Amino acid sequence: MSSEADGQLAARDRGGARTRAQILDVAWKLMTEHGVGVPMRDVADRVGISRQALYLHYPSRADLLTAMTRQHDVQSGIAQRFIAAAAAPSAVEALEAVIRTWFDYVPDILPVARALQAAAATDPAAAEAWWDRMTAATRPIRRVVERLHAEGVLDPSWETEAAVQFLWSLTHVRAWDDLVVHYGWSPEAFVERQTEAAKRILLTASYRTA
Repeated sequence: MSSEADGQLAARDRGGARTRAQILDVAWKLMTEHGVGVPMRDVADRVGISRQALYLHYPSRADLLTAMTRQHDVQSGIAQRFIAAAAAPSAVEALEAVIRTWFDYVPDILPVARALQAAAATDPAAAEAWWDRMTAATRPIRRVVERLHAEGVLDPSWETEAAVQFLWSLTHVRAWDDLVVHYGWSPEAFVERQTEAAKRILLTASYRTA
């Protein structure tokens, strides 16, 4: 292949990448405003491409929704923030930091997360995107629980997997939505109470009474 052809191919690739990023940005904005039921044609119209062109980039709504939420996570830097939180000096400090980091992020994703969760019961595409993100959310939790176990502060009555599942449930987006949004808890009080609940329930008795 000639250098000219190489350059043309690279330009097409860059153009495709820009279009995909624009599609995902537009989809996030529309779904934040209107919910995840926004038709694919509305996304295409806002981007300025045909619906057929949109499907060339994202063959299904599930592909679009999953890519959209993944891109937002990347743009937010949440993975790096979790890594920093999990690297706290002790496992207990890491537990506190991961919970705080997650709840700092929840208000940013709440409109789309709420819409995805609501739609997941009847919309397979929304369900696929929802569980993709919930699986991702368990990764920093798992790292913290494994560290609690390794440092001997996870109560021995807990199996690691059960502790991961419990902590995931305690820090679920729905908990924030129910207690902060619906019942009006202050974000600070909510985070403090969820953190203390996690420590009281998951940590060894010797740590709790120290």
